[in-house]
Amino acid sequence: MKKNLAVTLGATANMTFALASVLIDFKKNLSCDFDLIIYHKDISEKEQGLLNSIIQAKFIEYNFQDKTTREKSLNRYTLLAFSRYECFDLLDKYKKVLWLDIDTIIQKNLTNLININTSNGIALWQNIEHKNSFNFVNSPEKYDMSENYFNTGVILFEDNLPHRHNLKNWCYDKTVEWGKNLVCPDQAVLNMMFQEFDIEVFKLEEIYNCHPERPMLPDAIIIHPYAEEKFWNYYYNFEQWNNNYKKWLKMGGSPYAGKKANFIDKALIKFKKKYLPQAPDPFRHTGKFLKYFYEHNFRNPK
Repeated sequence: MKKNLAVTLGATANMTFALASVLIDFKKNLSCDFDLIIYHKDISEKEQGLLNSIIQAKFIEYNFQDKTTREKSLNRYTLLAFSRYECFDLLDKYKKVLWLDIDTIIQKNLTNLININTSNGIALWQNIEHKNSFNFVNSPEKYDMSENYFNTGVILFEDNLPHRHNLKNWCYDKTVEWGKNLVCPDQAVLNMMFQEFDIEVFKLEEIYNCHPERPMLPDAIIIHPYAEEKFWNYYYNFEQWNNNYKKWLKMGGSPYAGKKANFIDKALIKFKKKYLPQAPDPFRHTGKFLKYFYEHNFRNPK
């Protein structure tokens, strides 16, 4: 007999501090019975024990070996981004599966999200600004790149998803085939999967995948800074995340060891958002950014 719900996440060993914060939020904001499944790479037994002391989880070592995806993308997302493909197989055991990225804050109770019933087995929030082409260096043929893409940071799967037994292998195959052209790797592949299998996606409200700078932030259920600016590198200062991080450190968990934003970093981000609001990301889409900059400032000066 199938269980009702699995919640899944993916993390590498250097991101346990972010994983811990989400687990602390789950404990407060998800009251129903569920199995927690964490796909990971090299998280030590010690830190697995610390995370299990927050909320009991099943840890599964993730071993996908991908040598095609562009290094710049993997440096940002890591191979664990592809572990969400495993959710398709989990639907053999669970009626619903919730995937959540670990760069999130669960601000309010998740009951309404979990209780959504989709007509076609999958629910995501659709980005209102960027098209499918945003996810690729060079877009694959035969797919519609003019559609707005669905952000894959929060995904609700249901076992009525059509073709679900074919989807995991298709996604892995296309990840390898398109690897050198993937910018937002799993997001690119999943959005093409929707077209390939003619899957009608249930559109989540933005409150379930809300960027910190969006006006509906106070009403957001899940806050998700889906760019390079995160809570831990000091672009965003949220008391809830800061308190979770302090709890993790007090437990003996490993800290964030990466770069932290300084005044210049923050000023550059504010400048771009104010004066080049529609510009592609200069690091992920360098060629497209230069083209935009030229056309915006020289070909079509305002």
